[in-house]
Amino acid sequence: MNRIGLAIAALLLSSSAGWAEKAVEQTFPAYVDSDICSRLMLGPVTDKRISCSKDTAKEGSSPAIVRGTDNMVLEVRNRKSVKKLVGEFAEVTGQVK
Repeated sequence: MNRIGLAIAALLLSSSAGWAEKAVEQTFPAYVDSDICSRLMLGPVTDKRISCSKDTAKEGSSPAIVRGTDNMVLEVRNRKSVKKLVGEFAEVTGQVK
């Protein structure tokens, strides 16, 4: 499993007051996906999903992080550092905002 450190921001924001607090750095297991496949292919990571991730990334789709604990899709701020890991599992460290 790869270990990557990056700053990430949640694409889905909650209106609860808890999100107004300062973001804390977290480490969690994740799947490095493409932004297209992360929204179209929900559920487990299958061979078909890995193929989708790699193909759409080659076509220019931005990388995205799918948190392993709850499948939340997170946007990557530093795309260059993650682009080569699309289609793989990684341990991610960053701030979820």
